[in-house]
Amino acid sequence: MIELDFRTSYFCQDPETLLKLHPADFIFAEFSHEPLILHISVDGVPEWVHQAPFATGSGDLFAYALLRKYQGKSLNLKRASVLAYKVMEEAIAVDAYGLGPPIDLWQISQTAVINLAEAEISGLAEAARTLRDAEIQLLLDEVAGV
Repeated sequence: MIELDFRTSYFCQDPETLLKLHPADFIFAEFSHEPLILHISVDGVPEWVHQAPFATGSGDLFAYALLRKYQGKSLNLKRASVLAYKVMEEAIAVDAYGLGPPIDLWQISQTAVINLAEAEISGLAEAARTLRDAEIQLLLDEVAGV
């Protein structure tokens, strides 16, 4: 991101200002006996996350709103991955004008930490598109049946 920003060349001798151009939250996750997530906010404040689902960044409110209807529901890893991709895609579309793919997705389980490959991400993108189309079609069918 720093390399793509034209402003970088003006602040390359001033690391403090350069860091302020791109504030970021950090998420550290592991799964030993249970999932553990450490969130360090843009202000440097650490917090252990005990809630699921969890979102951070400028689109976190949109992500929480999109996930609310799934609260208390149990999804397997594959379906949860489709939902995670769909929510990130929609939150970006609403809140992050000018941003978009690629979306990077990681799966953390008792057995492995996996950064999904491009082909797997493409499959999730297609499944998210199918889910979105099905939601729209369901609503259109219901409205026509009213």
